[in-house]
Amino acid sequence: MPRRAPAPVNVPPPGPAAGWTVYILRCADDTLYTGCTNDLSRRLAAHGKGRVKYTRGRLPVALAYHEPADSHGAALRREAAIKRLSRRQKLRLITTPAPAKPPRRRAGPTDPSAPATPAPAKPPRRRAGPTDTTDPSAPATPAPAKPPRRRAGPSAAGGRPRQPAVSRSR
Repeated sequence: MPRRAPAPVNVPPPGPAAGWTVYILRCADDTLYTGCTNDLSRRLAAHGKGRVKYTRGRLPVALAYHEPADSHGAALRREAAIKRLSRRQKLRLITTPAPAKPPRRRAGPTDPSAPATPAPAKPPRRRAGPTDTTDPSAPATPAPAKPPRRRAGPSAAGGRPRQPAVSRSR
């Protein structure tokens, strides 16, 4: 039996290489479809072959916009945010170039020799109690206890009494 050659080491693994992506497709009937995926080329092929219900009857579709997301959760949140936009806002998103993202800031000072700035002092919390503050040494009177809630429905007291079941015998 012949031996197989080992797989090359520098070949990237199949599937997502760039992480999660949020995308917008323009369909043949000029509607817009928004989705997210971890493999954009595979998902576009699925749309093109009619494997996605919404775009199946609206072929051909064209990729109009896409943006990377840091995680699956971030992609889902961004997809939901885009879906909440009006059509006009989505078209503006598609036509305007995306601004470059500023680099993420690290928490804390950037200069290790700089003194740490203290957090601003929080105001004292107000306590619930009497509004009359004439005698601060007087104990606060507790609010009267609420009676327990009764269950709604025919079995609860005060509700409509249940009708007895009528038996029909023939």
